[in-house]
Amino acid sequence: MVLGGDGEPDPSALRPIAQLVAEGKGFEPAVEAWVSPEVAAQRTAEEFGLRARLSPRLRDREYGDWAGRRFEDLLTSETGIQDWITSPEAAPPGGESADDLILRAGSWLDDLAAGPDGPARRTVVAVVHPTVVAALVLHAIDGPPSGFRRLDIRPLAQVRLTARRAHWSVRL
Repeated sequence: MVLGGDGEPDPSALRPIAQLVAEGKGFEPAVEAWVSPEVAAQRTAEEFGLRARLSPRLRDREYGDWAGRRFEDLLTSETGIQDWITSPEAAPPGGESADDLILRAGSWLDDLAAGPDGPARRTVVAVVHPTVVAALVLHAIDGPPSGFRRLDIRPLAQVRLTARRAHWSVRL
């Protein structure tokens, strides 16, 4: 596993999307669609036929000096990696902690609920990296940041968050 990066997605990674769309298992019609700035997320949104607005607050976790490096290599070369694995407030050099990511992504979610339509019933789709999905889920359920490492979000996972009176629930 390589941390971070913003390259083009492997074309084979896009094939499952085409299959989902062909089977009618894409997203339900959305009033709004959002996407993170990473190329892979933008290409994924395009493959789903979404015309998404970009939000920097939905970007992948900032890995700082560790971006582009293999996780396995970091385990043997970086003394701070164990703290980063076990402590949500620890960050890579020049990067961001899980706490920071949860706050950033959570602020986007809060603004969505407090928008001009409030938590009115509408469908909003966000195409983001798995780390951002984990942050949004934890924020939605008021989960502890220590739970960040316990959420294993798979690529192309569809998670539904529902706002009711400024409180969120998660449907899996």
